[in-house]
Amino acid sequence: MEFLETTIHLIIARTLLHLEEQGHKGIYERFPSINRMVRKVSEESLKAWSAAREEENNRYHYLLALADNGRQTDHVIESAVDLCLAVLYTPEFAALLQYYTGVGVTLNLAYQLEGISFPSWDDVRRKLDGLSLICYIDHRKSPVKHAELMLDDRVLGFLLGDNLPGEPLNSLCTVFSLSLHLHPLYAYEDLAAHAAAHLKNSGRLTELPVRYTMTPDRHIGSSAKKSGCLVQFTGNGGRRFLAKHTAKLLGISLVLADLTDWSGMTEENFFAYSMQLIREVLFQNGGLCLYGLTEECVKLIGITKAALAKRLILPAIEQGLPLIVCTDTDISIRQILDKYRHEETISVLLELTPLDYQMRKLVWQGFANQYGIDLDILRCARCYQLTPSEISRVLSAWQERNGTDEPRRNFHFSKLCYQVITQKTSDTTGSSPGHIIYPKVLLNDLKASPDIRKSLDYVISSVNGTGRIFEDWNLKERYAYGRAVTVLLCGPPGTGKTMSAHAIANALDIPLYQVNLSCIVDKYIGETEKHLEQAFLYAEKTNMVLFFDEADSLFGRRSEVSDAKDKYANTEVSYLLQRIEQYEGIVLLATNLMNNIDPAFLRRIKYVIRFQPPDEAQRLAIWESCLIPELPVGQLDLPYLARQFDFCGGTIKNILLNACAISVCKNEILNMRHILMAVKAEYLKMDRIIDTSMWGEYAYLILP
Repeated sequence: MEFLETTIHLIIARTLLHLEEQGHKGIYERFPSINRMVRKVSEESLKAWSAAREEENNRYHYLLALADNGRQTDHVIESAVDLCLAVLYTPEFAALLQYYTGVGVTLNLAYQLEGISFPSWDDVRRKLDGLSLICYIDHRKSPVKHAELMLDDRVLGFLLGDNLPGEPLNSLCTVFSLSLHLHPLYAYEDLAAHAAAHLKNSGRLTELPVRYTMTPDRHIGSSAKKSGCLVQFTGNGGRRFLAKHTAKLLGISLVLADLTDWSGMTEENFFAYSMQLIREVLFQNGGLCLYGLTEECVKLIGITKAALAKRLILPAIEQGLPLIVCTDTDISIRQILDKYRHEETISVLLELTPLDYQMRKLVWQGFANQYGIDLDILRCARCYQLTPSEISRVLSAWQERNGTDEPRRNFHFSKLCYQVITQKTSDTTGSSPGHIIYPKVLLNDLKASPDIRKSLDYVISSVNGTGRIFEDWNLKERYAYGRAVTVLLCGPPGTGKTMSAHAIANALDIPLYQVNLSCIVDKYIGETEKHLEQAFLYAEKTNMVLFFDEADSLFGRRSEVSDAKDKYANTEVSYLLQRIEQYEGIVLLATNLMNNIDPAFLRRIKYVIRFQPPDEAQRLAIWESCLIPELPVGQLDLPYLARQFDFCGGTIKNILLNACAISVCKNEILNMRHILMAVKAEYLKMDRIIDTSMWGEYAYLILP
């Protein structure tokens, strides 16, 4: 602080001398505090100041170099900066300047202190251009050399050693410094290395005399502006983390700004904040990372992409900053800059492609070790197609819950995966084309024939063995597409198709994603395909079982084209054929009308399970399974019910439920009379003939 105080006292003394030479008298009497300040400058303090001024790597020299575009120190620039510091540090000096000059600090005053009365226009513009990096310039004054210059508290804080952004930037950006812990990259190491190698060409990373650096191994730029290098990370998951690792490879800090926080700004405010952001990056002597940049973000900010390029991206490039921009796939920085960028600007686009099975194993293993969690790595890599950042969030949340040793541990883990992934997506708003079911039906609850049960076991085995079949045995080389486990469940209503779908999901310990047909089918051309794509993506992300009930309505036969309606209906079916071919998850389709399914689907279906109405033994097992211990029952003849009435399982469940309602109405425990009354109601509903002989020995319970 002694160096800065002496610098401020000296510039004040020089200014007072200049004012006296202009004929102003009584300055010391009018501003006695200024007089006391000047008198503090002693021969000893001047010697100490002169010695400190020659020190290498101090922040004061760095600030001057920034204001002069990295050139050798310009004395006019130095005087202008010193004047601004004096006004910021000493309010009485600001009052003095207002009293005698009618304005605050100007470039004109700095010129006068250096004995330059008539500077060239080009020199004035060059100096103002450099000073604009660290100063606010009031361009309303004319001529421009009379524009007022002002520094803010952040500059003074920087000179005093503060490395934290001030207001308002502290709420608009974060700083990653090399001292912060950064766990290893478990994927995309090649992208980080590629980005770091590219950004080494940035102007701010080129070698300069040590005098203008803040640390021995960093340099701020050449004597003239030098265009920087730009890296665009696109794709999903881990882009900011990859940007931090890139900065770490370069040995620099990184300022990260979320542009979604800049929404609602005017273009003038956006420009002001942009300049402060660039200045902060220069103060940090590091790189800049912009993220959250999407088409929607540009609309929220309220500026055009051209203004975004001119006000923020290009100024950062022109300062030679290593610049990383993280975007979704819907925006291209290269296209934005095509109209404006200099020929020296070099940009590269690096995409974070979805992790393959081998990479997912490495990432899951890395994060499991990091969080100290015991996981079935092979199962996680096979089941969950997540990005590294999503995997990190899942395991962090799992660690907070201390895991679970419950029998359905995998089920709860799968449920957590879905919750973590969708917490920031539109699915949480209820716009999903389906809904999640966490089934409780067990395979043993199914009263199916041995052949059907064996087929269901094959389906489950096929899903669990996917990783081993395609990855370990390398069959993926022969099956570039068509890897989905697709199952068609067909048969009459109530024979157990939906129940089997639930049992499959339960056995796999993963949720069931049942497509809501009312949200899928749309009268507008192309919308049905969009909704279907959304459903496939939802299920694919967490490997949920994608379930189409009443599938014939979507997977129906294509017909000859006689009008536009037929044409677009066929397009939807063709899209489904292609999408199932690309899908790598689990698809269950249930239909009552097997003959209505388009034959082209059958080639893509791995398992067709045909359900038949249950025989007498199966019906008896279904009746028995419905009578749980908590149900109060009297004397029931279940063999008679199974033998006498050829109902399917779904119908039996409905009859029992209706019988329970009758027993509650009569305030009695469940008995044969209630069951037979429910059977009669079911016959009437189905419009079946009721013969008095059908009641057999229990006719007295039901006949008048």
